[in-house]
Amino acid sequence: MRNEFYASDQSFWKAAILLGVLLLLGGRYGLQLYLDHKLDLAQAQWEVEIEKARSVAQAAQLRLISLTNRPHVRQDEAKAKEVELIRAEARNSHLRYQEILAQAMHEKEMAEQQARRESERQQHDGATESRNQIAALRRALDIPIQRH
Repeated sequence: MRNEFYASDQSFWKAAILLGVLLLLGGRYGLQLYLDHKLDLAQAQWEVEIEKARSVAQAAQLRLISLTNRPHVRQDEAKAKEVELIRAEARNSHLRYQEILAQAMHEKEMAEQQARRESERQQHDGATESRNQIAALRRALDIPIQRH
């Protein structure tokens, strides 16, 4: 009878440890999915911004081409100023595009680093928790059962 009591007591602890480990793994997987989703949303937002900058640059380039391809009836100062304005807009939109692209790459790297750090921290915390639970179970199993 005594051996049966120990066997059932150990199976309970084994099941508790297994459940704890499964919960830790499930939590880590859920966090990783959440971080991946956040990274995907950030990338999608930056892609939209980049696409807007591209469209502005293309529109400015098309306006510049249309002005330069017009028949040269009279080129007055207004057209020259407009051409320079369009060139300036195109340069500005290109610079903005480059800035957005650089910022998107930087934020992507930062998000990936954050995800790696969080994953490493989760793994470390899970390993520590698992070791603590195993140590507690061993201490509990070492306690003799006194019968009255």
